Amino acid sequence: MGKKGINGIKLLVTDFDGTLTRSSHIHAVSWRKAMLSAGYKAPTKLDVLKEMGRGYVEIVDELCGADGRKKEVLENFYKIILDKNYPKNFRKIKGLDKFLAKLKLNGIKLAVASGNDTKVVNNWLKFMGIYKYFDYVIGDDKVRRGKPAPEMLKKVLKRFGFRKREVLYAGDAMNDYIMGKRTGIKTVIVLTGALHKKQGKKLKPFMLLNNITRLRLV
Repeated sequence: MGKKGINGIKLLVTDFDGTLTRSSHIHAVSWRKAMLSAGYKAPTKLDVLKEMGRGYVEIVDELCGADGRKKEVLENFYKIILDKNYPKNFRKIKGLDKFLAKLKLNGIKLAVASGNDTKVVNNWLKFMGIYKYFDYVIGDDKVRRGKPAPEMLKKVLKRFGFRKREVLYAGDAMNDYIMGKRTGIKTVIVLTGALHKKQGKKLKPFMLLNNITRLRLV
């Protein structure tokens, strides 16, 4: 897929996992490990990827159902992702720094709307060396209802005061697409995370790109 251009965008909001970094599959493995340690039969990686974009509590609720060991699974997952070496496994999208720097230079605001806790995603952004590019970061802990509910994107809109037509959202998962659609914001799906090309095409997003750096806003 070639580069795609769009004019009039003043704010680009992105997901973190699978959009800025190739990390969705790493999280899927971590959820499987967390469940195995709590005595569960591990879900398939595909089952976990379907939940990507949602908050930790929502993911564990979906994967564990009504079982009383959900707290243990969540604690196990936190132990894994809070290890200081955990983000060393992430792979930043090639050309990302240049892409973000160009947007900032041209006055486009940047925000992250992630299913991770805000403090966690801030630390990962800093680890990846890209925190400096973002004007605002919001995680699942800052909303009552996380993805795919529209609350997170609505908070971003309120923060900046832009009209919906001036905002673009980019994510890699089904829950990203649904959140964008429910908010009424043009949504780009990138193929660096939870969805493959056939799945992305089926959603009929505003744009379907191989990766976020293929997006041309300036």
